Amino acid sequence: GCVVVMDENYEVIDEIYYLDENGDEILIDPHGFIWIDDDHYIVAAYKQETVEVPEEIGADNNLADLAVLYIEEVKDGEVLWEFCSADYEQFLYESNSVTWDESMDKCYDYVHFNSMNYDTDGNILVSCRHLNAILKISTEDGSLIWQLGGDYDDFGLTDDQLFSYQHSIILTEDGGYMLFDNADTANWAGEADTSSVICLTVDEENMTVTDFMRYSVLDYFSNYMGAIRELDAENSVYLWSVGGNYSIDSDTPPEWSMIEYTETDGDVSYHFCFRFDEGTRRLYCSNKCE
Repeated sequence: GCVVVMDENYEVIDEIYYLDENGDEILIDPHGFIWIDDDHYIVAAYKQETVEVPEEIGADNNLADLAVLYIEEVKDGEVLWEFCSADYEQFLYESNSVTWDESMDKCYDYVHFNSMNYDTDGNILVSCRHLNAILKISTEDGSLIWQLGGDYDDFGLTDDQLFSYQHSIILTEDGGYMLFDNADTANWAGEADTSSVICLTVDEENMTVTDFMRYSVLDYFSNYMGAIRELDAENSVYLWSVGGNYSIDSDTPPEWSMIEYTETDGDVSYHFCFRFDEGTRRLYCSNKCE
């Protein structure tokens, strides 16, 4: 799709697309968009490209059609920098969505970008669900700075700290990171786990995790979708938005929910369920309208 820009009267004044190398507009990925100023933004898109696959991965042939992720910052119609997932061979090795020895007869979404936010230093954090990883990307030149999680994790996460098929990477008030861990790897193995919220702090100089907490609510497992927002840092109050949920100890059919949860006393103060065939993919907090 595209990002539609409106004025204070809700009149459409612009439509934003991804600009390719020829300056042509292509459809963007709706999972993440950063508005910086008028005619200044960061946007993501996929391009179907034929990529050479290393022989040791075990593909029947060495070529595969992949949905290659591109992220770029644009100002006044000029591309300032660009990130391309095909520049990093490690993503081919650690993708959880591709079995390379099967017939490569379709285009694979091998990274699956689903969230993007600024870090405290002005670089961006990107969640890639099919890599089980958070990427930090430079806003100077679009290069990969580090990877948190996945097979090429740079921070030495322990088994208890790993996450899978995650969503919604955001910053907390204290400068840490928060994400929604779908924990779907266990589900694909036939062992449904409990989805959770992870809060962690990293030391980027020593590349270590200095603080880690995992919160789970109502034993819910959400195999896809999900979002998290910090409402009150002092009292650890969080708002979840989760989809495809079910309690692992219940025969209750899946539901889509929003849950307000206070970690300090384990209180669920708000729980709203959508109808079975409806849901929310995103979760935003705004000031109350007077």
